[in-house]
Amino acid sequence: MSAGAERVSPERRPVAAVFTSHWLAMVGLGLILTAIIAWGCLITVKLRTGEENPYIGVASLIIGGVLIVGAILTPLGLHLGRRRLETTLSSLMHDHRRAWRRPPSGRRAPWRRGRRGRGACS
Repeated sequence: MSAGAERVSPERRPVAAVFTSHWLAMVGLGLILTAIIAWGCLITVKLRTGEENPYIGVASLIIGGVLIVGAILTPLGLHLGRRRLETTLSSLMHDHRRAWRRPPSGRRAPWRRGRRGRGACS
């Protein structure tokens, strides 16, 4: 982080923004949720049939591996996403006065330039 950048407090950073800020966090979370749902389905099948099936054991091993991979990818993606959000926010908020400055009178704001006389109501 640069010397002039302020640290963003955790209260100002919503959880959804952190989870969606990096693709690794989303993939890891998706793998974890998929593994939990598949494991729940596997347990109900095992309890319903009541007999031994070797493929249920193999499927449980695969689902456990998917859960572990998701549990490794999610914190890594969260760390990278937080770092990306901090650099983005620090670059945007580098000059606090500029964020609140209005354009001088007589000049149009940059997002409003060139819109005179165009449209249905003009």
